[in-house]
Amino acid sequence: MSVIPEDFGESATKFSVIGTDTYGLVILGHSFGLGVPNVVDGANAVHDSWEACGIQSVLNVAWQLEEVKLTIMTATGPISGTDTRSALAGANGGATSLPNAAYLVRKTTDTGGRAGRGRMYVPGIEESDINGVGVFEGGIIATATTVFGDMINDFSTNDVPLRLLHNNPAIAPSVITGMAFQLKAATQRRRLRR
Repeated sequence: MSVIPEDFGESATKFSVIGTDTYGLVILGHSFGLGVPNVVDGANAVHDSWEACGIQSVLNVAWQLEEVKLTIMTATGPISGTDTRSALAGANGGATSLPNAAYLVRKTTDTGGRAGRGRMYVPGIEESDINGVGVFEGGIIATATTVFGDMINDFSTNDVPLRLLHNNPAIAPSVITGMAFQLKAATQRRRLRR
């Protein structure tokens, strides 16, 4: 679990299949160096940033960005809040893939080694956008590359700049310098207990 230093925050964006209890969470770190905002305004800014980068264009129509929960660490402890925006429905038509398939996005920073990189998994893939071996094909490649590539600028514009949080409190959160969409879809493999 990541450590949230003072004046930094962590958002949990819930993407869900409309009308079901199936969902996936995308966790992002944020910097609030200009002062801690009202936590609900901060959660709204994260939601607005997802919309500004065009996340709805890569989400299948069966999926939605349901809500954003934000936790910000202050000098007196953490404060949390949930956005007040309406759910943002996906616009990518067709059949949805299995819920364990996701877009894989690699995060890079100027920090070297494993501590300087991360990844995120965004659910909501349209089945026809991937081939039989799980590689994206067609127009979704350009769309997803633009959407995830624009995240750094769009989140910064809304005063919730992206940061890579670390498990070690001695390592300061790193500025995310790149968000690279990967051409192979990611899947969640569950371990089987005997």
